[in-house]
Amino acid sequence: MQPTIQPAKPQLSRDELTCLWSKLGIAYATPPINVPVDPERTLLCSLEHASHQRKTLKLVAAWLSTYGDLIHVERVVCLMRNGTWLDDSAEMRPARTLAAFADRLVEQGDRRWNAVITEAKRTLGESPAQLPASEDEVFLIGRDGTDAHFYKFGISTSSLMLGSDVTDQSVNKKIRLREHVLKENPWLRLRSAVGTNWRADVLFIILAGLAKNPFQASRTLGCSYETAHRIWNAAAAAKVKELFQTDPWGERQGPPSEP
Repeated sequence: MQPTIQPAKPQLSRDELTCLWSKLGIAYATPPINVPVDPERTLLCSLEHASHQRKTLKLVAAWLSTYGDLIHVERVVCLMRNGTWLDDSAEMRPARTLAAFADRLVEQGDRRWNAVITEAKRTLGESPAQLPASEDEVFLIGRDGTDAHFYKFGISTSSLMLGSDVTDQSVNKKIRLREHVLKENPWLRLRSAVGTNWRADVLFIILAGLAKNPFQASRTLGCSYETAHRIWNAAAAAKVKELFQTDPWGERQGPPSEP
């Protein structure tokens, strides 16, 4: 039977999301799922919960602040454009939350996330209307101040206090070390090695046996068939599967010595 990848559906329960994030490196008590986890789909599927549950919001924001470089931003935009993920709620809190996450990451120096903000504004507009804040949020805002990134997209919520001004150490301790995250997630490990791009993604799909041809790879990833076909053929010509299954140096016990 062909291996699977999760999440395989757009709507997930809180328990299902917890299993996925546990695999990706948030230290929940729930055991991690034992199949490959799709980082972009997991992020998008989490936005509904994150936009209504502050604990989830802070944990996902903290994870992105640490591992946002391993998220394929171009793929996030593709999944938004092709309808794989769609925020059709009245207030569009999930889309606003994603834009706020992206704005925070741009401030941290990762300009790739500007593409997500641009895509979100196609539905939110340039100046999204402010949504009403709950009584609890009004209290927290009075105590901690307003989070500027969320306010920019119409959500009044208290400061998440992440990044250089971290004060909530309980959130930081929930984010596992990079060594652990890469060990548990070969897809992210491959991105860390060769770059967070379509090449790493298609190579992972091939090596994990998640697709039998370029068409299946493009459907799984959400990229164009042309992109999947080009990378698939290049990997086949390089016999990538053999490279990863055998000693890349032939019978040597290491790389060739320098002359």
